[in-house]
Amino acid sequence: MPSQSDGEQWGVWEAEDGRRVVYSNAVLEEIRSAAVEGLLAAPHGGVEVGGVLFGDYEGGVVRVTAQRPLACEHALGPGFRLSGKDQSALAELLEQAAQQGLRPVGWYHSHTRSGLELSEEDRLIHHRYFSQDWQVALVVRPYRIDDTRACFFWAPGEGPTLPAAGQGEFRLIPRPARSRTLPQPGERQARPAPAPAATGPGPSGSPSQAPAARKPRSRIWPWLAPAVLLLDGGGLAVWSYFHGAAESLELRAAEAGGRVVIYWQPRVATLRQPRRGVLTITDGSNSARLELTPEQLAQGSITYRRASDSLQVRLRVERWVAAPLEEQVLFLGGPAPTRDQAAEAGYLPEVLREREELAAEVRRLRRELENQRARAARLEEVNRLLRQRLAVAAAPKR
Repeated sequence: MPSQSDGEQWGVWEAEDGRRVVYSNAVLEEIRSAAVEGLLAAPHGGVEVGGVLFGDYEGGVVRVTAQRPLACEHALGPGFRLSGKDQSALAELLEQAAQQGLRPVGWYHSHTRSGLELSEEDRLIHHRYFSQDWQVALVVRPYRIDDTRACFFWAPGEGPTLPAAGQGEFRLIPRPARSRTLPQPGERQARPAPAPAATGPGPSGSPSQAPAARKPRSRIWPWLAPAVLLLDGGGLAVWSYFHGAAESLELRAAEAGGRVVIYWQPRVATLRQPRRGVLTITDGSNSARLELTPEQLAQGSITYRRASDSLQVRLRVERWVAAPLEEQVLFLGGPAPTRDQAAEAGYLPEVLREREELAAEVRRLRRELENQRARAARLEEVNRLLRQRLAVAAAPKR
């Protein structure tokens, strides 16, 4: 069976045929954190993230020593699906890395709505940009803050064709990470720490390495429990502030007076210092893009005269100190009304009043759900910290 070992700096993933991936735990911690942040960036599954793995390959061993994220514009949805612009950015990233003498050993991306598997589109991306038969793909699946699973995919024979299912799933444990993200072009790059040798495994089968000096055992545990309890008063609120957990724009659309009124929740849209909003409306074969200022976001609605029987509306709110919020809604109606029909219909205030009352009830239920989720998250965090403390206490002293 594939195995995954866990060390201070390096981990090893081994396939059934004996090939291995030696990776920096700090690099995978960066990837895990980005995947969890993407999961919490939007309701109903968040957004998926991805990037390129760098290192070297020798003697049947892939070494992952650094990574660089790829900024996906998510034009095709919240998944890590690359548009034409995204693919151009990936090609440019690989070209810049080659100029810096960096060697791509594969790529990674997160799944937030499916399991640890590769879609047909994922395999096409791998075949196009990572065509060496030794280059790997890493899929990361965050389920919650402290539960993230991962799996490497490696072509079983010659050629870059990858299996749909991985060979060995392992868990990514949250840990303090020393940043090893590759600098962007023009930035100075620190020399990476040497990876363990491909030959000469230690007794456990992992690459041998010199023993690191042990740090003195922390003496902060007597006040660990009170500190954990303080999380209930604000620690998790800080996490929610920066990661935008359980926030919804409540985007919706309704027709009134021959026009489509597009609504959103102004309190959420103007939270955490919004930089701007981008409203994209696809009206049949036509498309319109409107940039909204923070003042316009605070109004909470905008009207639009449709020209077809269906509208796809997407609102993206970019913020200075938090992840962006993005939601979309599909409006389906009858044939587009003429101007005379729109004038006869009026504004229909009674319909809008009923919709607002329904929206208020939905907001109340959302708040109750958010409170329950926050309480469950706090309990999970307390449980995780206590498990870590018990594990430290049970470890043999040296």
